[in-house]
Amino acid sequence: MYFHVSGQLHQTGAVLEPGHWGELVRSYRSNGPMPDGQTLPVILWETALEAARIALRPNAPSRFDCVFVVETLEEATSFRSRYRPGGLIYEVESVDAGATIYRGDFALISSLGYPLPAYVDYMPPIAASYWTTEAHEHPEILHAGSVRVMSLCP
Repeated sequence: MYFHVSGQLHQTGAVLEPGHWGELVRSYRSNGPMPDGQTLPVILWETALEAARIALRPNAPSRFDCVFVVETLEEATSFRSRYRPGGLIYEVESVDAGATIYRGDFALISSLGYPLPAYVDYMPPIAASYWTTEAHEHPEILHAGSVRVMSLCP
C-alpha cells in the first residue's frame, strides 16, 4: 500500500493513471502558455531532473510519466501540510504489480537554503543527486503504473 496526495476528489476503486504531472508540465510550450514567475522554477527543475534521469538512470520512471506516492500516512500528511494545503490523502495500491518504481528524495529539490546561486549553478548537480543518492529526508516514490484508490484517509 502507498499514499497519494491530490487536490481532486477520487472515488474508492478509481484508477489513477500515470502522467498527470507530465501533462501539466508539458502544457507550457513555445506555442502555448508561458510559465509565470512562480511556475518557471518548477519547469526548470523538471527539465533538469529529466535530463539527469536520461543521462544517469534511463530505466527509472520519468517524473512526467508516473504517479507520485509515498510509503506512510505520516509522509503524506507532511507533504500535504507543506506543499498541498487542503489536498486529500488517499490510500492506494498498485494495479500493476510489476510497475517500475523509483524512490527519490523530494527534499533535494524542495528544501533549499537561501540565498540561492543562479539556477544553472545549483539545479544540475542537485538533479544528478536526486537520481544517484538514497532518499531519506522526504522520500517520494515515482510509480510508473496505475494505482487504485482504496480509501480516503481521515
